[in-house]
Amino acid sequence: MPNNALTLASNFAPATDEQWREMVDATLRGKPYDKAMQRRTHDGITIDALYTHDNAKISPVVSKGEGGWDIRQSHWDGDAKAVNHALLSELQRGATSFSIFLVREAYPGLAISDLATAFEGVYLDIAIAQIMPGEDFEASCEALFSYIDSSASGANKAQVHMGCDPISVLANSGRLLTSLEEALDTSVAVAVKANAGYPAVKAFNVNGHVYHAAGASEAIELGAALATGIAYLRAMEAGGMNLSDAAKQITFNIAVSADLYMSVAKLRAARTLWAQVLKACGVSGVPMILNAMSATRMMTTRDPWVNVLRGTVACLGGAVGGADAITVFPHDGMLGIPTEFSERVARNVQVILQDESAIGAVNDPAAGSFAFESLTSELITKGWEEFQALEAAGGIVAELRAGHIQNRCADVVEGRRKNIAKRKTAITGVSEFPNIHEEPVMGKPWPPLNKTAVDAGETITALFGHRTAADFEALRSRSDACLASTGKRPAVFLANMGRIADFTARATFAKNFFEAGGIEAISNDGFANAAAIVAGFKASGAKAAVLCSRDAIYDEEGAGLIEALTAAGAIAVYVAGKPASLDGRAEPIFMGADVLSVLASAMDKLGDIS
Repeated sequence: MPNNALTLASNFAPATDEQWREMVDATLRGKPYDKAMQRRTHDGITIDALYTHDNAKISPVVSKGEGGWDIRQSHWDGDAKAVNHALLSELQRGATSFSIFLVREAYPGLAISDLATAFEGVYLDIAIAQIMPGEDFEASCEALFSYIDSSASGANKAQVHMGCDPISVLANSGRLLTSLEEALDTSVAVAVKANAGYPAVKAFNVNGHVYHAAGASEAIELGAALATGIAYLRAMEAGGMNLSDAAKQITFNIAVSADLYMSVAKLRAARTLWAQVLKACGVSGVPMILNAMSATRMMTTRDPWVNVLRGTVACLGGAVGGADAITVFPHDGMLGIPTEFSERVARNVQVILQDESAIGAVNDPAAGSFAFESLTSELITKGWEEFQALEAAGGIVAELRAGHIQNRCADVVEGRRKNIAKRKTAITGVSEFPNIHEEPVMGKPWPPLNKTAVDAGETITALFGHRTAADFEALRSRSDACLASTGKRPAVFLANMGRIADFTARATFAKNFFEAGGIEAISNDGFANAAAIVAGFKASGAKAAVLCSRDAIYDEEGAGLIEALTAAGAIAVYVAGKPASLDGRAEPIFMGADVLSVLASAMDKLGDIS
């Protein structure tokens, strides 16, 4: 370092945790530290505001190592030629692998008979093909082996992940075409064949995402993935394979979301935990093949452009967490088959992170961060506890058949819904900052669900899919239906009292509050007196009003105004804030209120009024 270099750090004594805490406590002014500066996950993990050398928890972590990841894109379209066109286009523009969903359960996808058409011109020795066959994996594997044998890539080079995953399919759909035991035997036969003559083919895929989509916490998803993986190892060992070869036949899908810290920690924990499982099995030198999939649970149908940001954060989580492949769900995917534009955006998010940000050039970018290290360590512990509990109860299959995992996921969903309803967990564009007049994004609609009855070899209670925005979006749909039938949305009049400075903050809060549920907030520049407010209310055509002002003005004028608005035809009157003087006279709306409950009640009152 030059002699004249400016150094400041050495001129200051290091700050201690105690000094920082004293300053925080002074700022909080008596508010409990654990409520203001900490949050707890559904696994009971405390996420602190500051991590230091003194409070960090660090465990040895297995990393992927340096190098980029496969930029993977998924396809659900049933048109084989359209899929082929998309594959060739994407592989020329940055994608390095792809997923194809086949027709499965009741859901759309590509027909098995159309695989050859979809693969035309695609070199499987260059691009990895991940197949998501659902319950008909036996037929799809036969078709894939046949195609590989006749392809230019050949058996020695074709990179295909067959996607045999009967346990996760049973969990997700609630059914299999055969008994699970028969399905496992068939999958093992695929693995034996792949191991014998197809060195780049993987038979099994453990899809942890299906548990995440059903609301599972991070630890539940990790525990279920580990337990599924060990079930497949046992099945292959029983089928005559040694465990080292068996381990090479398994890939994993793990969900990543807009929660960056937990996504990174979960992937790092997953790789470490699987290495721990393999070590206990006497297997070494077989790395986990980990595909990070952006979570469908976080995706919204309202203001879907925000999904671009969610997908970007999820992708960053996958990259920093050390995924071997990352799949970013296109932002319009909940509205129909993704468009070419949305697929390009999803792909370029990865291209930028990999090629311009060079994240893949770093071995374990999160290493050394006290926050990431602590959360990873916590998830390693919690995930292992979940895995041990599943094994002690008889394994993943027994727990699915008994419905215990389904109930665990449902319990987490209920806890999450309470936070969402009170907007402790905010959903941008839906529960926060909604755009009630947004133009709908129209894409290619999904084909009708396959409702043909199928004789199932085994059935259980299926995991129930859960999207965090679903309850708020249901209210928005009711508002749309009202608009379509009556020509206007349910509305609430903002009774802004006093000067602009008196009501602006609470009027803004009230507007976001009601429009999150599809109830249009009719705003204004404020009124000088009650008579003017009542006149404005009558002119608005609304049937409900919300008082917006300072508590002092509520104390002086609120009670009389409520009576006047009720006399003028208001069937519901709300007040922004919690003024004691109006307790029982108007329904308060405030930070921490059960927003969803208030909105559902308001929609019941206003939604059918023409």
